[in-house]
Amino acid sequence: MIVDHLGGDDEKEIVTLNGVHEDDGALELEDDRWLIVAPGDRSTAVLWKPTATLEIGEADDEEFYLNVTLQGTNQTVRAQWDAGTEPRVSRGY
Repeated sequence: MIVDHLGGDDEKEIVTLNGVHEDDGALELEDDRWLIVAPGDRSTAVLWKPTATLEIGEADDEEFYLNVTLQGTNQTVRAQWDAGTEPRVSRGY
């Protein structure tokens, strides 16, 4: 896993995707953390391949408060950390 914390409002985490669960669109990261993808964005996430590099940053959504972008593309999905997973990107509170 590569972690790149940028200062200020542009803080992002760079992670490696381990797999995508097609039934619910959950993203499993290489470090065993999980992201739950917003239902409307699952059709995009299920196309992502293991070992892909993802950028995680904050989103303006109360429920799905993270933007997850497939690095090198404009493909972004909204997500939230799975319960019990410790986030490394601060939500500001």
